[in-house]
Amino acid sequence: MVGTWAARVPALQDRAGVSTTTLGLALAGLAAGALVAMPISGWRTARVGSRRTTLVCATGLVIALPLPALATAPPG
Repeated sequence: MVGTWAARVPALQDRAGVSTTTLGLALAGLAAGALVAMPISGWRTARVGSRRTTLVCATGLVIALPLPALATAPPG
């Protein structure tokens, strides 16, 4: 999923009209989100099991994957 999204980054940058700096900050936000999510997913896996955690996370990724394509401005 990330590979699919990463291939579209230049097109999304052009469509949203963001600078390289703004794009870099957005990508840094993704990394920060991953650092926050990893301990939470570990806690959730220990609490409810890996099957349920994987299903919930995979469903969230499938829903979130097309959202960057809808961005038309930097906040998006």
